[in-house]
Amino acid sequence: MNLTVLPLRCAGNVDFNTTYVKVADVGSFTKSSATSKILATYSGRIAVLQMSGTGATFELRIDDVPTTLVYARNNLKASEAGPDGIPATIMGVFPGLSAGAHTVSIWVEGANGPGTSAYLDPGCWETASVVVQELGK
Repeated sequence: MNLTVLPLRCAGNVDFNTTYVKVADVGSFTKSSATSKILATYSGRIAVLQMSGTGATFELRIDDVPTTLVYARNNLKASEAGPDGIPATIMGVFPGLSAGAHTVSIWVEGANGPGTSAYLDPGCWETASVVVQELGK
């Protein structure tokens, strides 16, 4: 099992609407087998400075593509908007990726309205990361 830790600090500051936009590329990893699956887990804080509507959805992706198994998402309610953000874990299993290098990114969209300044690791505490595990062979 290959394991890669991608630390992240103060990523983002993007405005968004009701379609997904990229908050940040987190980093890259190398997959050794074409038949294995990837388990990727973001652990840290997510934040949106201001938003209208009911909230925002953050999504973990690999090579800018969402997983085909369930969703790798976490929500931030409009009442939680502000510079501090909330603790969040976003986890997804990604099948069908080729062997070789891949890039992890996190995206955001408004549930039913726009938002400003979507961030990962607000406050720049350097405590956020994505852990990438290669499962199987």
